[in-house]
Amino acid sequence: MAGNNRNKKTYSYNRSQPPKIVNGVDITNETVDNSYFELGIAQQQGTPPSPPIPPAEYDENVIDFTWEESKSTSFTFTFSATPIVTLEVLPSDGLENIVAFLGNVTTTGITVNVSAPHTGQIVYRAINASSYPTVISRSVVSTSYYYTASAGYSDLINTSELLVGYSLLASSTSPTNLFITTMDINSNGDADVAVVDTGSYGLTSTPVSLSAPITNRVYYLAVKP
Repeated sequence: MAGNNRNKKTYSYNRSQPPKIVNGVDITNETVDNSYFELGIAQQQGTPPSPPIPPAEYDENVIDFTWEESKSTSFTFTFSATPIVTLEVLPSDGLENIVAFLGNVTTTGITVNVSAPHTGQIVYRAINASSYPTVISRSVVSTSYYYTASAGYSDLINTSELLVGYSLLASSTSPTNLFITTMDINSNGDADVAVVDTGSYGLTSTPVSLSAPITNRVYYLAVKP
């Protein structure tokens, strides 16, 4: 089974981490970004880009876990093609060192796995577009507000390092959020890794380090109001 000989980096709950890069648990014990946080109504939403671009297919919702290690859920609509999906573990009482990763993705739903039994909520964000960058309408906030977005994935082979590349509609500024999630497409059990500190975002790319080498897929979603 792949991953048995990996040397896994470990970190305390209080380590410093850029609060907007998320793939499992918000180690800062704060919301990742209130303007892109599913449960909190935004104080400042995005504005439609100019010129307008037809919004991509986008879905965002929460999944409730009750001392579970895996759960499947359906999207609120059927995507025209298999979407890119990222996950975020929401803070709960007594911060838990939980990593959420994908077990399966189809046009109708996902299977979410966690690194240990978990009680709490996990946000999924799913996007599908013919090309990127694009815009998304966040119906959990308001259908009249839009965000720019880029998304993609990398298939890693026994490495913990990757360069996440993206293109945003306003190229003069960096994204405000970068969501990272692994998927166990090879069923080898090595996808339960965390994102290591990476520093500030670049205009078109950001280097990302994982807590251990994997041979699996990494999804990303970069957004900005």
